[in-house]
Amino acid sequence: MPSAYKNHNKIVSSLVAMLGVAMLFVVLFSSIYVATESLHDCTGDECPICTMLHQCENNLNQLGDGRVHLAIAIFIATFMSLMVSLPGDHHIYPTLVSNMVRLNN
Repeated sequence: MPSAYKNHNKIVSSLVAMLGVAMLFVVLFSSIYVATESLHDCTGDECPICTMLHQCENNLNQLGDGRVHLAIAIFIATFMSLMVSLPGDHHIYPTLVSNMVRLNN
């Protein structure tokens, strides 16, 4: 594999890791903010705390509870493990190297 592909894979995997950490922070801090400010004294229609509470609640609702994603991940992992462990006809074809044939001209 050329080094350009390896560098590209490293960049993509680091971006995915950073995105995962960012999503974790959004969920964590949105949950903490909603828990701490849920019983605040509202000042009226233009309350900035209520606006932030609605935004945090929307963030948490859009991400969902993760049940669907967990079910899909379990299904894929089970399917892949079953496909790997299925008994089948595994043919091992003899090659020149396995027969130790010397290739001289």
